[in-house]
Order: sequence, then structure tokens, then C-alpha cells
Amino acid sequence: MNTVHRRDFLRHLFTAAGVTVSPLDRLAFGTSGVAAAQQPRRIVIVGAGLAGLVAAHELVKAGNQVVVLDAQLRAGGRVYTLRDPFTDGLYAEAGAARIPEAHDLTRRYVTEFGLKLISFQPDRPRQTPPNGKRVLEPVEQARGALGNALWSDDSLIEFLDKGGAESPVQHYDKIEGGNDRLPAAFAARLENRIRYGAPVVAIQQDGHGVRAIVQHSVGRDVVSGDFLICAVPFTVLRGMDVSPAFRPAKRRAIEQLTSAAERRIYLQLATRYWTNSGNSGFELTEDVDFFDATFGQPGDRGIMMLYALGDSAVRIEHLMPDQRIRYGRDEAERIYPGMSTNFERGFSWCWGEAPWARGAFALYKPDQWSTLQPVAIQPEGRIHFAGEHLSSWPGWMQGALASGLRVAREVSARA
Repeated sequence: MNTVHRRDFLRHLFTAAGVTVSPLDRLAFGTSGVAAAQQPRRIVIVGAGLAGLVAAHELVKAGNQVVVLDAQLRAGGRVYTLRDPFTDGLYAEAGAARIPEAHDLTRRYVTEFGLKLISFQPDRPRQTPPNGKRVLEPVEQARGALGNALWSDDSLIEFLDKGGAESPVQHYDKIEGGNDRLPAAFAARLENRIRYGAPVVAIQQDGHGVRAIVQHSVGRDVVSGDFLICAVPFTVLRGMDVSPAFRPAKRRAIEQLTSAAERRIYLQLATRYWTNSGNSGFELTEDVDFFDATFGQPGDRGIMMLYALGDSAVRIEHLMPDQRIRYGRDEAERIYPGMSTNFERGFSWCWGEAPWARGAFALYKPDQWSTLQPVAIQPEGRIHFAGEHLSSWPGWMQGALASGLRVAREVSARA
């Protein structure tokens, strides 16, 4: 597992400002969906994350036959809301947590399904933690984010200098009831077109069609179609047999695209006591981020989430489960004194340990955006590719949706 330095993570934060959008992603926008099919096709989609779901949704509306295959027993992929570990109906996000105000495609589908947005955090500046641990300022964050896939020079700093230090710091929302309500809404529309517990272990194609080989406990099934959309991370695609083999350049892209190491620790607390001291519950420190995961939820109990990336995440990952919680409690106590007396239970999550994700989000190295990404996004015969890793918004729901809509239009335009 490749690690991501904090400066590289901050690139994902500033990508939310929508400063740079690739020409391919621009194709995802507009008022129309996918053109009505003149000759309906049967399309196999591997992966029921947001990219696969939106592609299926739009292709079905256009009159095509669609089957979606997913190894898990739920839709959503890395949009996953945790509920079971917590009490009083509280929930916290294991994956995608925020919707920036600039992400109009995400907001379009939220509106289409009649879901409600609420604020992700208070609209006020973060405060310096009481222990004096420095909180990074926006321009400092941006200076640390240079050398990334989208900004390989000083263009981001120039943007910030012209727009002011607060330019990329946006208002963020989340979906009331949990962000997994968005993939659940897609899944409800698709009904029995989604097959859960159906891990694809091989993909085959020839001049006549495609075949996805699904492994079951008692054998294998073959699901055939005219085209296939691969909407799983490259980290998962690496484990599938592909026949005939992809071109060498595509194989290199699949092998070389890195994935960020991430670790989340959740601390359930008897009260959200930090509000008594006027603290928001949101702090960006040099080592980890602190989020009041229950901001906007009713009740007295709360969940404080610690979000670690890169080296910090790797250090936590090497700890035993009880040690991870102890580490989280100690770190939180330094930022919000009183954590220990309010602590009730803890839980941790890492996407690198999830077999059908094997990483948190795609991380392009400085030169890969211009060299690897154009190859990664191209179809291979009858096989097309989608996911947050193939968009201008890696790591965001907007990226998954944009890539899924793009690939649906690609497949619809095929002769």
C-alpha cells in the first residue's frame, strides 16, 4: 500500500474548489442524460458504487438492459455510513463525508431523489486547539499541496493570492440521515438489476460481446452482454483475470495508479461537551483531522472522528484494535480535554483492509495526470472504465458520478 503525505491529501481538499476540470469530465455536465437507445444494448456493470450506479441509472432510463454485479451485500462502495457500532440512532461516515457547494452534479442527483442536505460543519472559522498545536492556514495548506496531479506549478498559489486566503474554504453539506442514502436511492430505482454477493473474478471479451465471470461458493456463473463498464478501483481490478489481456499501456496504468492510506477512529461520547467551551468540534491539525461526525444529529451523545492519512494512518494501522482506540482517546484528550470522562466506546475503519476497495481514494503522482490518466480512462475494446480514480475529483462523490455519467454516454454512443 502506497502512502500519501499530508500535502497530497490537501490537493484533494482544494480539488473541491473546482478550479481544474478535464475536458472529459466536462462531458458529464449539461441538462440532458444519456440519449435514448436506437437499438437497446445489454450492458454489464461491475461495481455498485456511485459510478456504476449512475451509469446503470442513466442507461436504463435510455432504454438499455443493464445488470450490475457487486461483491458486497450493499450498494454504495466507498460511500458507506456506519450505524451498527453506535447507539441512539447515531451514525458516522466511513467513506465520502462532505459535499462542497461547487459540486453541482452531486447536488443534482441529491435533488432528483428528493434527499435533504444539511450543513457538514458550522460556518465559522476553526479555532486553535487549547494545547497550542498549530492549525494549518489555507494558504499554508495550498503551498504544501503543490506538486500534485492538478497543479504542477504555482497556479494554485496564484489563484489563492488573487482570490484571498479563504477562497478554497467552502461551505460543505452532507445528506440528512447519512450519505449512503444517495446510493440507496439509485439502488431502489434499479431494483433487481443489481446482483449482490456476486464477486467478478474474470472478464472476457471478443468481437461479439463481453462476459463477466462471477465466483460463487458452489461454482461460477457467466454474465454476458454487449458492453461492460468496469466501475471498481484499479486496486481491485488488478486481481481479476482479463482475456484477452489489455494493452501494455493500460496494464501499466492499472498497476501504477496509487491509492491513499487512510485510517478513521470513532469515539462515541456521552455528551458533545466541546460545545460548552465554544469549540466547533472541527480541527485540522498537523497530524490528524478532528470531525464532529454527529454535527446536526439530534440527542446529547456524540461521535468524534479522527481522520488520519499517509504516515499517520500507517502508524495507526500497525496498532492492535484496542491500541488504536487508546491512541484516538489520547489524541482527542489533548485537543478537547474531557474526552476521557465522556468516552463510551470506540471503533476504527480502514479502506485498505476492505477487500473490495483496497485503498481510500486514487492518488496521482505529479507526472501521472498527463501521462497515466489519459491512458487509464480509455476503453479497451468493449470494456469501459469509470470511478472516482478516473475523474477530475478523485476521492469525491462528484468524481464517481461524473465518471459514471461520462462512461454511460460513451457506451450509448457506440455503434
